[in-house]
Amino acid sequence: MLKTKNKKESSKLINDLRLNQFPKIIFEEMDNKKILDFIKKYDAKFYAVRDMAKSNSKLFNLKVEKKNVVEYVKEQRNFLINVSSYNYTENQLCTGEIQINKDMKVSLTISNNKEFSARDAVRCPDFNFVCDIYDRRLKNIDGLQQVMDYIFQYNLFDVIVEFSSFDIPVGLNCENVIIYELRTDY
Repeated sequence: MLKTKNKKESSKLINDLRLNQFPKIIFEEMDNKKILDFIKKYDAKFYAVRDMAKSNSKLFNLKVEKKNVVEYVKEQRNFLINVSSYNYTENQLCTGEIQINKDMKVSLTISNNKEFSARDAVRCPDFNFVCDIYDRRLKNIDGLQQVMDYIFQYNLFDVIVEFSSFDIPVGLNCENVIIYELRTDY
């Protein structure tokens, strides 16, 4: 059974399972050279910055312009920088959280708003309900079927999966689903 107790364990599990994600780097301490090397390697207009120590931190910005990344994280510790989903807003189909249990019960909080992050979708969802996998409403959520297929493909049952789906391949694995976080015990 998959277990995570914090964001660092979630990140490690995503890596270990080789799930699709945007290129990212985790910092224990500020390191200008590593940040600049990462930005050079994964050139994009926008980067996301998140606190790795706690959920719902104030160190959370999904749309930091490339030229502002180093200044934004100045004097920070335990943070993550990744290529931002905002580089692909026109291609985003849906985002949010979903959990499919082994008994095929589905709990979801999702938005089809192209500008939304997964966090925004949880705060202001278009869809927020519990059902089973045979519920016809699921077919009406643009981009959700590919997320459900991904959960079945990687056996991500009994885990809250924070995701976005796109109409083009994105991320390190060039797939249509990005996994941001896997949560079980936090």
